[in-house]
Amino acid sequence: MSTPTIAELETVIAWLEKHAENDRTGVLKEHLTTAKADLSHVRAGEERDFTFARAYYETVSNRLLPWETEARRPWETLPVADRRYQLSRAKPLLDALEKAGWTKPKPKARTWDDLADVPADVVVVDREGDKWENRGGKWGLGTGGNWGLSHLVDSYNYGPFREYLG
Repeated sequence: MSTPTIAELETVIAWLEKHAENDRTGVLKEHLTTAKADLSHVRAGEERDFTFARAYYETVSNRLLPWETEARRPWETLPVADRRYQLSRAKPLLDALEKAGWTKPKPKARTWDDLADVPADVVVVDREGDKWENRGGKWGLGTGGNWGLSHLVDSYNYGPFREYLG
């Protein structure tokens, strides 16, 4: 089974968010938490691969002939579809490096000092190891069936909040 794409995970998350509140068993809520963690993990992996593709893209453009470089745009201006194309061009080199024993760096969890700064689709862990999840724009302590709405005003006292990657 292949790793789901970001679009597939976002579709699953949207469906689970719509139906999880009516699930008395908490199973859908657990799946929602897992899907959000998977989405964070896939996004981090894609960002890491894009970093490799960018280095490849910029190195190749330094070796082009002058008339070939006029059409080259800076990486930051490339649409996501073009970035994915550049990643597909760099993939054989990436595969060869991995076959030779090189390993990709693991995704690095992002951190925030306050829950107010955390994107809504990210599950985080506070400094005591408790998981926090956003549902419907409101932060709650716990995940899945054990989730409870938090009324904390001073969530920064529980930071830093580290992204939960599963």
